[in-house]
Amino acid sequence: MDTKDTQDSKARQADMEAYFSKSTERVRYAFGRAEEQYVAPFLSFYVEAFTQRPIITTFVTVFTALSFWPIVTFVGMVIGGFAVILGLGICIALTIYAALFALAAGTLLAILLLLLFGSVLITAGILIAFATGYLTRRFYQRIRDQGREGIGAFVEDVTQLVIPARRTSAIDRDESSDGSAVVVN
Repeated sequence: MDTKDTQDSKARQADMEAYFSKSTERVRYAFGRAEEQYVAPFLSFYVEAFTQRPIITTFVTVFTALSFWPIVTFVGMVIGGFAVILGLGICIALTIYAALFALAAGTLLAILLLLLFGSVLITAGILIAFATGYLTRRFYQRIRDQGREGIGAFVEDVTQLVIPARRTSAIDRDESSDGSAVVVN
């Protein structure tokens, strides 16, 4: 398996070397062509012009060199202006996006809270309805079985349901002792 990986990496390396050599050939060809078509004729024209008219050629050279910096500065300012405008646009877009996200999140949160409140109310209503139904059925059952005395029994049932009897725990039983104690020296 290692030999296969090694062969694959060597094949990839050979492909990369071939690609690199093709790229360097293309770059050399492009620069050679630019040198033959533009740079060499310009330099020969410049040397010939300087030998025939040295003062005018020097003036044009100095003028061109001094004109270069304002052009570069202008281009830089234009690019900088575009960059500032683009940056402001991106900041404004992100701010609007954040505001819309906050608005959507707030709306969703409000809807969820409203649904929670509604579900709590509906659940409470259903529980009250079931409790009322149960108590009504219990009341009618007590009245049917015991008559008028069923009202008192029903009140006791409801009291025990609502306020359950106090359970006595081991701690409560200890607190309600007779007050005797054992003293050990």
